[in-house]
Amino acid sequence: MLELDNVDYRFATDSGLVVKGVSLAVRPGERVCLVDGNGSGKSTVARLACGDLVPVAGSVRIGGNPCTEAGCGGAIALVCQDAREMATSLLVEEEVAFSPRCQLLAPDEIERRVRDALEACGITHLRTRALDELSGGQMQLVALASALAARPQYILLDEACAHLDEQGRQRIAQVIEGLRQQGIGILQITHDPREVAGATRVVALEAGQVVWEGTPDEWLANQAKEAERERAACENAIGDLDFLAPRERAGLHLVQGTASYGKARVFKDLTVDVLPGELVMLCGPSGAGKSTLARVLAGIHKLDEGEALLGSERVKPGHVGLAFQRPEDQLFASSVWDDVAYGPQNLGMDERQVKERVEKALIAFGVPRELWHRHAQELSGGMRRRVALASIVSPAPGAYVLDEPTAGLDVQARLLLHAVVARLRKAGCPVLLVTHDPQEWADEATRTMTLEVPSDVQQHDAAHGAEILRGAAVHERSRLSAIDARVRVLAALCLTVTLFCCQSIPQLLVIAGVVAIAAAMGGHTVRSAASALLPALPLLLAVVVANALRLDATGDVMVAGVLRFSTSGAQLGVMAALRILCLVELAVTLASDISSTDVTKVVAMTLAPLERLGVPVSDVALTLSITLTLIPQSYREFRRIECAQRARGAHFDHGSIVARLRAWAAVMVPLVVVLFERADALAHAMRLRGYRGKMTQVSSRLTVRDGIALLAVVALCGLLLCAWPHR
Repeated sequence: MLELDNVDYRFATDSGLVVKGVSLAVRPGERVCLVDGNGSGKSTVARLACGDLVPVAGSVRIGGNPCTEAGCGGAIALVCQDAREMATSLLVEEEVAFSPRCQLLAPDEIERRVRDALEACGITHLRTRALDELSGGQMQLVALASALAARPQYILLDEACAHLDEQGRQRIAQVIEGLRQQGIGILQITHDPREVAGATRVVALEAGQVVWEGTPDEWLANQAKEAERERAACENAIGDLDFLAPRERAGLHLVQGTASYGKARVFKDLTVDVLPGELVMLCGPSGAGKSTLARVLAGIHKLDEGEALLGSERVKPGHVGLAFQRPEDQLFASSVWDDVAYGPQNLGMDERQVKERVEKALIAFGVPRELWHRHAQELSGGMRRRVALASIVSPAPGAYVLDEPTAGLDVQARLLLHAVVARLRKAGCPVLLVTHDPQEWADEATRTMTLEVPSDVQQHDAAHGAEILRGAAVHERSRLSAIDARVRVLAALCLTVTLFCCQSIPQLLVIAGVVAIAAAMGGHTVRSAASALLPALPLLLAVVVANALRLDATGDVMVAGVLRFSTSGAQLGVMAALRILCLVELAVTLASDISSTDVTKVVAMTLAPLERLGVPVSDVALTLSITLTLIPQSYREFRRIECAQRARGAHFDHGSIVARLRAWAAVMVPLVVVLFERADALAHAMRLRGYRGKMTQVSSRLTVRDGIALLAVVALCGLLLCAWPHR
């Protein structure tokens, strides 16, 4: 049994208790739901229960034994609301295998656990996908599969279904019920009545204390009564939003819009009209392009064709308030206050106006004053959502697009949001609301639109297409990627050495032909190859000209004065240009078809013999993997902060050079902070998932196809260098 006995906790020695005298027990095969308001201490209790935090008083035990380390020796697994916070790898299969590898299991057992966990969550088809290609819903299923692969005795779910559509919720509900029947205990943090139904018990927290415990039916009855009391209070809370005064507004329109995300087309020839004062509800399955449409209408995602208009003018960033699907994506400032003040400050309001709007917006969304000067990332998921919503209301834009705005919100915050939306409509603002929960808004919406997954995506791969969220591009494995990464790297090295050893144009043309075949196997078209080589053309031209023209009168043909043209020099220039062309295309082909995980595997497997000499090969490989993980994350964080600031009116492409530098500086400062936080989060996730300094090194044997491919490249290189007649 998992027991918390009279547990207290505070985050700092000089702060008050955030968890006070909590006693809670979860038995094997039991599903206990932990409920109540944002910021009530539910996530902190979950972290205490899994050993991630150490109580200042009381104890946490599992099976009668004290839980003294994160994960309690693999007995407990935690699935967070934001699964990306717990990600440690680059590929799905690597992510699911992380905990079993930390348990130092045999490779066959690791493979069995990965396969079983993926099958249980219904995501076997995602096995070879990169994590950054996945939707929020897919990531939650991957996080759950990662927890299952650890084979824990208890699983803690912290708002794990907050961003899932109905199909995803049903899938997780099925998995949870199956786990419960197997005797695994479940502690589930939730605000959703649908998730509470069927639980063994419900425990309610308030201000870090257990205030109620009972059955799901009793809790649901209490919630209905509480909602009635809260509704009147919400009307009073938003009464101070007087800057949302009714005035004549413009409608929000998309005219024959076509948009893509990466290489994938999300929607085509789509027309959307949201009239002043309307609330249009946008529904549809994952992959239909709802979030991409939201960004298009907010002016931060470019259309391939068509126009997004606010009234008769093209939508500009900042003119439409956009609530991102994940509130973490739009919060970037050093404090809650600064985040909510960012929009009004961009509008040039004076200090008094900014202060007035920030206070009214934060009060309207129920953000306690003691949190106003805290960093938003320190808050609970639901409280971050409240701050994000306040940040788009404070500048009072002309229209609003809300992407899954109720995810992670408690009953009070949901009622506040409904009241604010009613106030926006009364002020004449057009509101588009993206949701997976149409029942919640059915009585208030003036119209409902439904987007479907594009037919070409369905025909291409129904299993993948139905899962794509935000129009994310599907990266298909090419024929080249089917060859082992070690073979690809060794073949590239052989070709590179041969490239610089060849002494004739025919030899170089043979190498160019091999590189072209590799590019074609990697899915490169003539157009993509040309676009990759285009930046190198000035260098190539300079190399040819520099070799062909001579100023020492040694050339074959006189051009002007002492300037002469050399035939032999021109040949050398052409050969140098061919080398550069081949090298660039080879690098592009290899880089686009080999993942960071592949690089890590190559290094680990190459250094494997040194492990017998005491070299910590596993640590070297893990360090390299972490480094390669953080590099693309740095770029994504940079783009996220830039996008969030554009959505609230920041200008990076207009004004003087000084103004632009200041705008970009406003991106770089929070970026540095976020990267340090991400590094800490990665270390925390590794510790929580069982990393203690050693991991099973999973190796793989080369197939016959891999051997033939490597031998073919080596034989060709040997033929070119040894058997080909020299000049």
